[in-house]
Amino acid sequence: MTIAAAKTPPVRTEAGGSADDRNFDHLHARGRAGLWAFFVAVTVLTIQDFRLPNGGPVSLHLVRLVEFLLIGAGAEVNRRRPPPRPAIAVGVALVSGIYVTSAISGYLRNDAQTQLVTDLAIAFATATTMPWGPWWQLITLLAAGLSAAVAWLLVYGTFGNVSVHLLTGIAIAYLVSIYIAYQLQHYRAERDDAEGALRASEERFRALIERGSDTITIVDAAGSILYESPSIERVLGYRPEELIGRPVLDYIHPDDVARVRSLALGARETASMECRSRRKDGTWCDIEAVGRNLLDYPAVRGIVINWRDVGERKRAEHERAVYMRDLAEARDTALAATRAKSDFLANTSHEIRSPMHVFIGMTDMALDTNLEPEAREYLGRARSAAVALLAIINDILDLSKIEAGKLEIEWPAGCRRNDPRDRPPARALRRREGSRARLPCRCGPAPRARR
Repeated sequence: MTIAAAKTPPVRTEAGGSADDRNFDHLHARGRAGLWAFFVAVTVLTIQDFRLPNGGPVSLHLVRLVEFLLIGAGAEVNRRRPPPRPAIAVGVALVSGIYVTSAISGYLRNDAQTQLVTDLAIAFATATTMPWGPWWQLITLLAAGLSAAVAWLLVYGTFGNVSVHLLTGIAIAYLVSIYIAYQLQHYRAERDDAEGALRASEERFRALIERGSDTITIVDAAGSILYESPSIERVLGYRPEELIGRPVLDYIHPDDVARVRSLALGARETASMECRSRRKDGTWCDIEAVGRNLLDYPAVRGIVINWRDVGERKRAEHERAVYMRDLAEARDTALAATRAKSDFLANTSHEIRSPMHVFIGMTDMALDTNLEPEAREYLGRARSAAVALLAIINDILDLSKIEAGKLEIEWPAGCRRNDPRDRPPARALRRREGSRARLPCRCGPAPRARR
């Protein structure tokens, strides 16, 4: 017999069934326990019947046979694992039938009073073994009370000889059996909820361990592997059962064995490290591990190592380092090219400006002599072109000095900008007039760019 299972979320178990299935199995197991209790009780009563004078009446043995048939029918129904509600209906019918047959046996023995003791024993047996609640217990007790009353009336012909103490005792016993059924149902519901929550928690953590990105290894104090999470097959290619019982250091690179032994296996609490582990195909895998000593915890009794493959991260870090180095080299090359260009422009403009001053000076000297108008016109045009060319050269020189950071500003005497505290920032507005770099000054003449 069984009752409705607790409403817990279906959780898959290791055997492949759900938590509801396991609760269903427990309920049917309780039903089998109740049936066995009835079988033992009816067997004892049958033996007592044979001890009556002349082995007891045949009709009494037929009643016991009917009880055995009822118990057998209940066992067959329980074996077929029906849903909870039909199983409860069958259980109520079975217990009510046993109460009726018990009353009939009391009538056949002409002893309805002692039969009440048997009914009380059956009531406590159903309350403690049959997996149902107080309401179903109350229904069966109503059947017990009605059948006992009918048997009493048939045996004694009246209810006048029923004592108040007897009725009070029977009522108290029935109420106690109902209370026992209620308490057991409450206890079973709490236990089923706790078991369901525990299974759900176990399955949740199992899923996290088996499907997590980290691999978990548990080793004992000697370094032998006690547990490997299934993710190791994805990382190293080994199946977990292939590594159980083997030394963990057999799979560590020889250059890292001493460090791993001192850090992970010799750590008192927590230790972090990086090492290399051998894959099944013989290649080496860069791993990052954190080991925690839980040898003193009875539930673990081992060193728990959480580790992961960091090969991709190391390759990415190496590629980034190479990229940054190439980028720095390219930057230095570009800066060197810019400096070379600026130096070239500065040197070139400087070397060209000296002959231009000579050319302009000689032209001025020639213009101071007596020249024919046509020659003076030609020399004037040549001087104007030379001055324009010198302005272009000065601009090129200023640009090269600005790029090289060597342009100096000369402020007029008395200008407060000669004080370093009052000088404008480098981002101050600049304007160029001809070949001279100038900053606006309200306290004196415009500055001159030092050549």
